[in-house]
Amino acid sequence: MNKIGFFPGSFKPLHRGHYQSIVSMCECVDELHVLMSVKNRGELSGLACKQYVEKYVAPTLPNVVFHYINGSPVGEMYSMIETLDRNNEVYLFAGVEDAKDRYRPEALKKNFPILVKNNKIRVEILSPVKAGKGVKRISGTDTRTYLAEGNRVKLREALPNISLVQNNISEIVLLFTS
Repeated sequence: MNKIGFFPGSFKPLHRGHYQSIVSMCECVDELHVLMSVKNRGELSGLACKQYVEKYVAPTLPNVVFHYINGSPVGEMYSMIETLDRNNEVYLFAGVEDAKDRYRPEALKKNFPILVKNNKIRVEILSPVKAGKGVKRISGTDTRTYLAEGNRVKLREALPNISLVQNNISEIVLLFTS
């Protein structure tokens, strides 16, 4: 029996909080699937976000499978779960608000009656990740604002604290703004 985790979202862009959450999720499951929307978000290109993840983030997370979704990442996740062996344990990761909306007990029971009956599906609530002592919570909205303003100092603080990202901020900004 494997523990298989799913983390759907828009990740526009994937920031430090997302990254730290993914690393923590990997400690809970044998296999983690991150389902990322490639739809544009305002001025931010979904394709640029995909390229950023592929080039700068995914190589640092070898045990994570990234799926790039044109439609709904949650809908695609539900389809993927349907194809799993029923002996697996399924972990659905989400923040507090997303969990209340996406993973209501009645919805899980309706969509995955066997998993629910056999207690093989779990919803794991993610705690908000802080950027550091005295620094406010990291958000996608703030990250997009720093990018739009060209504030590389704040953007560097908001993106994952890994060398592949931190050493390539100029290239990343160019990718997102071109």
